[in-house]
Amino acid sequence: MLVVQEQTGPAATYRLWKMPTGLVDPGEDIPEAAIRELLEETGLDATMGGIVCFRQAHSQTRPSDLFFVCQMKLKLASSSASNGQATSIPQWRVQTEEIKDIQWMSVEEYARQERWQGSPVYKQLNECIREVSMLQQQKQQGQVSGDGKSMTAKEGLIRHERLPLGFADATNVLFRSQL
Repeated sequence: MLVVQEQTGPAATYRLWKMPTGLVDPGEDIPEAAIRELLEETGLDATMGGIVCFRQAHSQTRPSDLFFVCQMKLKLASSSASNGQATSIPQWRVQTEEIKDIQWMSVEEYARQERWQGSPVYKQLNECIREVSMLQQQKQQGQVSGDGKSMTAKEGLIRHERLPLGFADATNVLFRSQL
C-alpha cells in the first residue's frame, strides 16, 4: 500500500507511516475528496474503488469526526513501446508543505507499526485493510470470482461497534463491510 510520513503533527512526532489523508471540503463528496487528497499529497491520479471501512469519533470539545478508509485504484501511465502500448505505475511527487516522504509498504508492515498496537479502533481498521488486501491478492491469483466476492462473503453487511480510541478521550464507532 502507498504510505506517507507527514512533516508536522502527531503522526510526524511518532514517525508514523500512514495513509494519505485529508479533510472533505464543503459540498465535496467522499470519492472526490479521496481522489483530490491523494493527488495533492502524492501527485498520483486515481479513482476510488470503494470504502473499506469508516469510523466515527465523538469528543466533548470538538465536532464529531468521520474517517473513511478508501480503496484507491491508480490510473496507470501509458507509454509507447516497440510492441504496442505499455503501462507503468506513475512516479509520485511529494507535497513538501505537508509530506516528508512517500513509499510503498506491505499491508502487514503497515499494520505492525508500534503506534497502532494497543488501540482497539486501529486494530479493527487495520484488520479491514488486511481483509481487502487478501481479497485483492486472491482475485489476482484467480482464487476469487470476478466480482471480488468470496464464496462465503456476506453481501452488504455493515457492522457497528463501539471501541475506545486508544490515544485520546473520545468514543469511536467503526462501521465496516463484512467480507
